[in-house]
Amino acid sequence: MLEAIASALILSQDEREAAQQNSTRASIHSMWLRGITSQLLSRNYSMQFRQKSNAAARQAT
Repeated sequence: MLEAIASALILSQDEREAAQQNSTRASIHSMWLRGITSQLLSRNYSMQFRQKSNAAARQAT
């Protein structure tokens, strides 16, 4: 009986470690996605700003 309890405890510890690794992977993935998204958004905004300022410069001349 003690062996069954011990093996169940070992299994649950392995499961816990696997779940912790999965959550760490998920948080790293979401941080990466957030970084990519913010880079794309800032590039988009800077391109729009450049286009608007170029258009304004063309109209001024």
